[in-house]
Amino acid sequence: MPATLSGAFSVSYIVGVIPIKTQFLILLASALSLASSANAEILFSDKFDEQSFSGWRPSGNNTATIVNSPIRSGNYAAELKLDRLMDRVPWRTELRLQRPSFDIGKEYWIGFSNQIPSAGDAGFFTMQLHKRPDAGDQGGRQPLLLRANSSGYNIHVNYDANAMTTASTEGRQIFSAGSLNNGQYTDWVIHVDFSFQSDGLLEIWKNGSMIVNYQGPNCYNDALGPYMKVGIYIPGWKSRSGATDANKRTIYYDEVKVGDAASSYNEVAP
Repeated sequence: MPATLSGAFSVSYIVGVIPIKTQFLILLASALSLASSANAEILFSDKFDEQSFSGWRPSGNNTATIVNSPIRSGNYAAELKLDRLMDRVPWRTELRLQRPSFDIGKEYWIGFSNQIPSAGDAGFFTMQLHKRPDAGDQGGRQPLLLRANSSGYNIHVNYDANAMTTASTEGRQIFSAGSLNNGQYTDWVIHVDFSFQSDGLLEIWKNGSMIVNYQGPNCYNDALGPYMKVGIYIPGWKSRSGATDANKRTIYYDEVKVGDAASSYNEVAP
């Protein structure tokens, strides 16, 4: 768990008692700290224990299911599968979070846990903060991508300060995020302050350890901010050419939470 400021105050005096004015200021500061915590809002939370996908919308194949094993906590989790040979959409089985969509210029906390039995050599995107492009944009990847393959996880950050994005104007950062922990859940916490300028912030923790601490642009100069998707996306499978019965992927998701700027690591962490 990352170190945080507790909001407690410690005042020491060698002689005498604490003046009334000082006592008042201490009490006021403590009250403001408590008020700030109380105003923190969890915008979305789903442990899938209601055995429904309320708040989500399928993207690609509408085949996500609720399972009772493996789970991160509670009683149930979401299972998403992709079969390149047999599925109606051979490249995508995802869930799109309907609310909230994220606003550029605002700060959010995101937490979730996922488990991947095997990513395969080609790998796939397991989570996206997905761009909502302006009319006329000619390019643009997704602002944040979590990619998994047999070598481990990578985190892609894509951005452009230009109002009209082309393939030549966008920037990109890629961070290594360690092993998959096959057969075990991996806990993620993302703290993001969306900006297409240098004042953007992205902090990411994996299993309680900070792995990304990036300051700089992290989104596009669009009218609308991104939205969140989880599941399996493999662009290279859009064609079934060469597909075999081995072209299958599975991922599990649990403990999904989204908080606003007043939220915290502890509030969204699985």
